[in-house]
Amino acid sequence: MHFGLGKGVLPAACMALAVATAGEAGAQDSASGPWTFGAEIYLWGASIGGETLSGEDIDISFATIIENLDLAGMATLSANRGPWTLFSDFIYLDAQSNQNVLVPNAGGGVTGLSTGVGLESFITTFGAAYRVYENDRTQLSALAGARYIWQDTSLNLSLGLGFGGTTFSGKESAWDAIVGLRGQTQLSDDWSLGYYADVGGGDSHFTGQAVLAANYRYRQVDFSLGYRYLYWDMDDFGPIDTLDLSGPYAGVKFTF
Repeated sequence: MHFGLGKGVLPAACMALAVATAGEAGAQDSASGPWTFGAEIYLWGASIGGETLSGEDIDISFATIIENLDLAGMATLSANRGPWTLFSDFIYLDAQSNQNVLVPNAGGGVTGLSTGVGLESFITTFGAAYRVYENDRTQLSALAGARYIWQDTSLNLSLGLGFGGTTFSGKESAWDAIVGLRGQTQLSDDWSLGYYADVGGGDSHFTGQAVLAANYRYRQVDFSLGYRYLYWDMDDFGPIDTLDLSGPYAGVKFTF
């Protein structure tokens, strides 16, 4: 799948957004209030899917990740002042999946097949957003930024009966420019609905993300429950052709 996003198109779009919003910001009152900051820690129950360059499916469930998890960390940081928001998101994951299955052989019997997938990954998305629409309940902002992924992937296939196996491994990284929208609609004094979407490209053919969450505020603390989807269509990214992470998440955000 190739969406034809050239490496110069999205950076140009980011520059256009920055110029346009800077013009509007210049008309704003410079004393638009103090900066406010937010920090969120969350647990993302993500399953890992995709496809290798050889056509093999990647399918690692969240239960399997938890069972084989070595280390994980997930957090977001944000800063707001007036119509502007600076944001960043960080994900670190180190997990493995090993399975043993029996497959028919030419002699009419079965042969043991061992498969193993190892994934160590660091992903960050960051950028700036400018509020382009607001009414009594809803705020909507246009955003521009970048996404970075570093990944150490290993795939191992081995047959029983001394036939040996095949191993693929590689460490790769990719930078992609992104543009998108983020917003929030107030449902009541305490409840709100948050939403986010971005698309981009650069080192990868295409990357995209979508998030939908219900938020409950208690004093200066927000509790979130939502669903998140993150996708890449890679370009010579080690043994991986496509990669996606998807699933529900729960988080706690502190504002100060």
